[in-house]
Amino acid sequence: MVWHHRRNSVRAYWKQQVGYGKADALLQEKWPDKYNRTGRPMWTGRVYAVAAGLLGQSSRVYHGTWCAAPFQSLYQARANSIWSLPLTPVWYLFALCFAALSLIGTVWTSALVALPFLGVTIGLSVTQAVSNALKARFPATHRPALTRWRLRIVTGLLHLIHPAARLWALLRWTNRGPRHRERRLAPLWRYQGALWTAQAQPLAGTLNAVATALHGAGERARRGGDYDRWDLSVDTPLASARLLMDVEEHGAGRRLVRFRVWPRWPLLGPLLILALVDLSTVAARDEAWAAATLLSAGALLLLNGVVRHAMSAMAALLGAIERTVAEPK
Repeated sequence: MVWHHRRNSVRAYWKQQVGYGKADALLQEKWPDKYNRTGRPMWTGRVYAVAAGLLGQSSRVYHGTWCAAPFQSLYQARANSIWSLPLTPVWYLFALCFAALSLIGTVWTSALVALPFLGVTIGLSVTQAVSNALKARFPATHRPALTRWRLRIVTGLLHLIHPAARLWALLRWTNRGPRHRERRLAPLWRYQGALWTAQAQPLAGTLNAVATALHGAGERARRGGDYDRWDLSVDTPLASARLLMDVEEHGAGRRLVRFRVWPRWPLLGPLLILALVDLSTVAARDEAWAAATLLSAGALLLLNGVVRHAMSAMAALLGAIERTVAEPK
C-alpha cells in the first residue's frame, strides 16, 4: 500500500514534483534498462483516470451477457503516448529551444520563423491541460459555480506546472557524473583490443564483472537484450559507448578476452548541431552578425558536449575492462 499525501498549495505541489523529478533521475541512473532515451520509464501497466488524454479514452465495464460474468472489471484503452507528450519534460525542453530561437529574432528577423513552432508547442500543452481540467471531478456538488471554475483553473495550472518542475529537477540531477570519473584520452572511433587473463569464468561472468565495475563507478550501464548485437552500453544524455566481447580458451588456464568498443550518438544531437550551423551560415549571409555569433556559439557548445560525453563513455568502458579483465602485473 502506498500512502499518497496531496499537497494543499501550489508551492508545496511544485516542491513535490521537483522531488519526483529528482527521484526519476536517481532511479534512471540505478536502473537505466527501465528508461528510454527521453527519460520516460518503460512501464507496461496502466493508470485508470478520468483525464486520460487529449482526445480521451472511453471506459467499458465487462459485465457479460445479462450481467452473468463472474469477474466484472473495467477496460480502458491505453493512453496514446503521442497525446501525452505535451505534458512531459522533454516537450518543455523543445519549447525552451523554440523560445531561444524566437529571442534571437530580435536581432535577426528570419529567426522569427520559430515563433509558430513555439506557439504550437505551448498551445498543445495548454490544450492538454484545459482538457484534463474540464474532465476533473469535484465531489462536493453544493459548491458555487465560481468556486468550481476556480478549482478547474488551478487544476489546469497544476497540469502545466508539473512537467516544468520535473524538467528542472532532471536537468539538475541527471548525469551529474561519477565523483571519480576517469580523465583519460579515449578514441572516438571503433576500437578493438585483446587482453590475456587467468580468470576461470565464462563470458557471462566476465561481462557481469565489467558491468559491476561500471555500476560501482557510478556509470549508467545497460545490458544488451536478446536481439542486440552488443553486450554492454554506457549511456550519457548526448552519447553512448557499446561493448561486444568474446573469450578464447587457450588451455592451461590461459584465456584471451577479445573486445570491441565503439561510440554512438543519438540522431537528435548531430541534427541540432547541423541546424545551428546552417542557421548561423544564413545569418552571416544576411550580415546579422550578433545572431550568427550566438548560433555558432550554441553549435560549438553542443558539439563540445557531444564529444566530451562520447569520450567519457568510451573511457569508462575501456577502464572497466582493464580493471576487471587484465592480468595483474
